[in-house]
Amino acid sequence: VIISRAAYKCSFCDENYADIIASLNKKYSLPVSTDFSASELSSAAMADKKRTGDKIKLIIPEALGNCVIKSVPTSELEKIIGEGLC
Repeated sequence: VIISRAAYKCSFCDENYADIIASLNKKYSLPVSTDFSASELSSAAMADKKRTGDKIKLIIPEALGNCVIKSVPTSELEKIIGEGLC
């Protein structure tokens, strides 16, 4: 939900799928929010296997049922996550 909201706000995708994804998460009793800050989440992501050097790969919903992998600079990750938390 956080990354889908951020993807729309950062113009990585044309439509905001966050509400649809949140509804599906709620339907299956999955979380739709977090108490972690953007800084805490981005710090945790830095240890992820999708990180290579100064880039990290994000899975972005491009359309319903279709996601793409987008490589972004690690220096922008906290800002991107912050957009998704707003």
